[in-house]
Amino acid sequence: MSAAEWEPFLQTFNKITVLARVEPGLVRNEGYLLHERLEVVPIPYYSGVVNYYRKRAEILDFIFNYIADPEQVYYMWVPTQIAGPISKKVKEIGAALILRVIGDPAGVAKSILPTPANHLAARIEQRKLRRTVQYADGIIYVTLRTLQELYPPSQEALVQARTDVVFSPELLAITKKRRHDAEKDFSIIAVGSQQQNYKGHDLLIKAVGSLQKRGYDISLTLVGQGAKHEELRSLAKELQVKGAFFIERLGFSLDVARYVSTFDMFAMPSRTEGMPKALLEAMAVGVLSIGSSVGGIPEILEEECLFEPNSVSALEERIAFLIENRDLAEEQRELQSEKIALIHEHYSGNQVIENFLESFLNQKVYR
Repeated sequence: MSAAEWEPFLQTFNKITVLARVEPGLVRNEGYLLHERLEVVPIPYYSGVVNYYRKRAEILDFIFNYIADPEQVYYMWVPTQIAGPISKKVKEIGAALILRVIGDPAGVAKSILPTPANHLAARIEQRKLRRTVQYADGIIYVTLRTLQELYPPSQEALVQARTDVVFSPELLAITKKRRHDAEKDFSIIAVGSQQQNYKGHDLLIKAVGSLQKRGYDISLTLVGQGAKHEELRSLAKELQVKGAFFIERLGFSLDVARYVSTFDMFAMPSRTEGMPKALLEAMAVGVLSIGSSVGGIPEILEEECLFEPNSVSALEERIAFLIENRDLAEEQRELQSEKIALIHEHYSGNQVIENFLESFLNQKVYR
């Protein structure tokens, strides 16, 4: 998070200390200032689950040193591997705890681990996060209802739905592409991490390859980087997908949105999700968007733009359906713009957080 994203908290609290995992060498060990009242302190660095458990005691000891004042308010993003012990520690000292629930760890476990281990891991992860959210005095969910139902708050907790997307004037002013009927080619883009395959880029490559064999003139651009990047490139080459482009970086969020706005369709074939920022931004710049029916995606897309997760054939048929039904596709694009306007007004922006924090402090009498 940038200093600007912390602005609602700076408006509310006198000082903020952020404990964060930071790549070694990027900052000094003693931390740095994002703002004169906002300090970032790196925790002992770890990478991956195995490395985390090797350093778990060191990490928790470091963090626990900062959890000592019952008059402070503690704020944590979940899911995270350290959520359980930290939330318990906060409540042990009688302090206030706010959680920001950004995803479904059970969905992640189910999508990246082999069967049957994935189902067992999913149950464990779901139980852990459900237990953690019960400690919270306040919870901010990135979805409108999905994560709330999966990980319900306690009856006493103050709850707010708020997306991670900042619908800035610059984002909303980006010129939208208008497709002409004379155009035969159709361009699709997907944006997301390629560290694991839960963003479903492999499914999209297979679907586009199959559509090309059926005679559709389609190009595909994948924006992302990670451990699976070269594997995805090899898959596209193996399937002889024509017009497949791979871009690792595009700059800042606005740069990505401007680039996305030049495409005919944005695809989010995720195997698991919270409320995907890239999808909301694509809709905000007027690009027809489709997504798998996981996480918060069905909250923002109509049935005509949804497809079964982890299914190449379902994704393929949804793309073909919208290419063949241009009028319906345009109607959906306009509906998506209306949905974004609603989310922008009620579930995004700093004011939503400021109002939540004001209510929270008034209710809990914490400062």
